[in-house]
Amino acid sequence: MNKKTIIKFLNRAAVTAAVVISAFSFAGFKSEASLRGSSTEEKIFYFVKDELGGTNAAACGILANVRCESNFNYNAVGDGGTSYGICQWHSSRWTNLKAFCNSNGYDWTTLEGQLYFMKYELENVYTVTNRIVKTYDNTEDNAYWVGYYWCTNYEKPANVDVKKVYRGNLAKSTYWPKYGSNTSTLDSSSSSSSSYLTVGKIYTVNGIKYKAITKKTLMVKGATSKKITKLVIPSKVSIDGKKYKVVSIYKHSFKNYKKLKTVVIGSNITDIGDYAFYKCKNLKKITIKSEDIDTFGKSAFKKVKSKCKIYIYEYLADDYEEAIRSSSDSTVKIKYLDEDE
Repeated sequence: MNKKTIIKFLNRAAVTAAVVISAFSFAGFKSEASLRGSSTEEKIFYFVKDELGGTNAAACGILANVRCESNFNYNAVGDGGTSYGICQWHSSRWTNLKAFCNSNGYDWTTLEGQLYFMKYELENVYTVTNRIVKTYDNTEDNAYWVGYYWCTNYEKPANVDVKKVYRGNLAKSTYWPKYGSNTSTLDSSSSSSSSYLTVGKIYTVNGIKYKAITKKTLMVKGATSKKITKLVIPSKVSIDGKKYKVVSIYKHSFKNYKKLKTVVIGSNITDIGDYAFYKCKNLKKITIKSEDIDTFGKSAFKKVKSKCKIYIYEYLADDYEEAIRSSSDSTVKIKYLDEDE
């Protein structure tokens, strides 16, 4: 073992001790950061804006429908036991909710699982409704129309002709006054008087989406385009003139990015979430610069290109290899980086 390797080994031992000391508080914190907002209503509002790309008006229309369907109870059961969740998915759609969550690492009884299933349905089944959510301008009248069309095209309840008018008016009269002027947005380009991040807020930097998980740290949440071929997850990013550490890759962040070929994972990453790079079928090279990854998530590197190469530092082999193999395909090859890289 050369001098440089010994020094890195000793440095890693010191870092590991610090990680152990703070492990319990950090683990608890991460679970709180999965959805933004303090109530179910707020979490749905911010999900529509942050994940669905909708305006405040769109969020108001959806909130009106969720209130009428389940009163924001994500464990609600209706229609004689045949409908479930915040949107009261009925019969086969309830079955689809379970199947989606079970195959994508979510719990179908949680708000998170149900919201990501909603996103899946919009992108793959209810594409007209998805277009309405993304394109309707942020006005009071459009809060009405999103509530109206969401009821008609997505919920499709009995007596829909009466209910769509009621839900449109509920969006306009109840939720628009409450949320219409909310200025939260995906855009991080505007200047901020605060010297710290806003916990839970999504920031977009150089085409990569990040969520603030503390006032000083970020997790990666995906990219603005699934057509990227190269991805570099930096150790730090600059926001409003100040640099913040990037410490985590959220689950499902780059799932199904079918054009992605190479990935570099920065030196501050400590956690790679479940299915983070799942089904990136052209991903052929992953370079891991971090020496302190505690978690390689379930199926994080599965269904990538056959014989994909994952590069790590050789002195981390005992720590990383078994975890990488359990989260990747059997054809994946583990290679070693030069210590100067």
